[in-house]
Amino acid sequence: MAAARNSSLQFVDADTNLMFLDKIYNTSSFRHTVISSIVLCIALILLFYLARWSSDTGVAGEINKSVASETREVLNNANGKDLQGLAKVVTHLSTTAPRFFYVLQDAEGHRLAGNLPAVQPVLGIHDWRGRRMTSRGPVFRIHGSGVRTIDGAYLFVGLAAHHFAEDRRGLKDEFIWLTVFAILLIFVLGLVTSGRLLRRVDAMSHASREIISGDLDRRLPIRGTNDEFDRLATSINAMLDRLQALMNSLRQILADEAHDLRMPLARLRQNLEHARNKAVTVEDCHLALDQSMAQMDSILIVFSSLLRIAQIESCARRGGFKRLDLAPLLREVIELYRPVAEEKEQTLITKIESDLSIEGDGELLKVLFVNILDNATKHAPPGCTIHAATITDEKHICVEIADNGPGIPEPCKAKVFQRFYRLEQSRTTPGHGLGLSFVAAVAGLHDATINLIDNAPGLRVRVTFARVAG
Repeated sequence: MAAARNSSLQFVDADTNLMFLDKIYNTSSFRHTVISSIVLCIALILLFYLARWSSDTGVAGEINKSVASETREVLNNANGKDLQGLAKVVTHLSTTAPRFFYVLQDAEGHRLAGNLPAVQPVLGIHDWRGRRMTSRGPVFRIHGSGVRTIDGAYLFVGLAAHHFAEDRRGLKDEFIWLTVFAILLIFVLGLVTSGRLLRRVDAMSHASREIISGDLDRRLPIRGTNDEFDRLATSINAMLDRLQALMNSLRQILADEAHDLRMPLARLRQNLEHARNKAVTVEDCHLALDQSMAQMDSILIVFSSLLRIAQIESCARRGGFKRLDLAPLLREVIELYRPVAEEKEQTLITKIESDLSIEGDGELLKVLFVNILDNATKHAPPGCTIHAATITDEKHICVEIADNGPGIPEPCKAKVFQRFYRLEQSRTTPGHGLGLSFVAAVAGLHDATINLIDNAPGLRVRVTFARVAG
């Protein structure tokens, strides 16, 4: 049983290895390695033939120079002598210059001297294949030159070229082994590299499957090497963090929306039950219906606000942007809230500059500043001072609305722009917690920034726009 179990485990390991190798073969990096090996092989072959051609050309040139020089030396040594004298010179050189091959023939083709047998008289540079006169060894190639001399005699002087052929064959063998080694090395490196890349991809795929299965806290592994996989994993993890934050925000929005709608829906149901069970006169029915309609209006306001925020965040309103001046728009909103401030015994001080040109949607911007001023007058106690001012430079326009009321605690400043978030957690005061969410959406649509600054005491809301030149 143990042997059978070990055998089955070996088969499983073999199958696993085969599957892993099959994955490697299907990777793009391995295919690129194979293509690179083929290209390298072709390049090496071309390089080899180019080197051999260059070497052959150089060697042939050197042989031709040596043969020409030796031929001139033979003729110079025989200068002023007859054919017999030339034969003596050739015979002497045949024994003292073993590198060269000589043959001297008369006009009829009879051999007179030299270490080669009689040859077919061919003038100029050419190759001759044969053996030495004193050797019965193999045939080899001689590269030389033939000239006509005294009395029409023929002289051939040459050098053995078979040494160069042997060197070339040796170079060819070395090249073949070098090419095979290079291809094998690239192939092995391709396997190793593809295996490492495949393990990284498998790890990222495994993490992705865990995320798909519901583990939203899971993230792609990062090794800290800052390679392309780390950069990709970092970007994907940032995207996952953003998606998780949006999911958490959505859950919070749904919970807060359910909490905000529960009370008006409960009152609506209570009013309808009262109208059905306790209303006696027509006036009682009208009163119950009026209260029900008021609750329905409150619910519709919530949905309308959510739809409007969603529409703004989709940037659909950017198509209607036009150049406008914030100065008259701000003055209009301030004058609208001045009676409200006076009624609450608050002082509204303004310092609005002229020529505040930006690109935007005037209707949405008016609602943005209405929301900010409404919060300031609503939450600041009687007797406080509210400042509305503009600060400008060449590139920016800052609108500041500040009060010396209770302000916003530092930990809550980032949360007040979330939908349905309210500092007053009991939610007993009127409102739905969507005002600053609308402000943030409009500011984002206009590429503006919002900063909540401690006014010590109170709060300073700063909205910064990009200024339009000219």
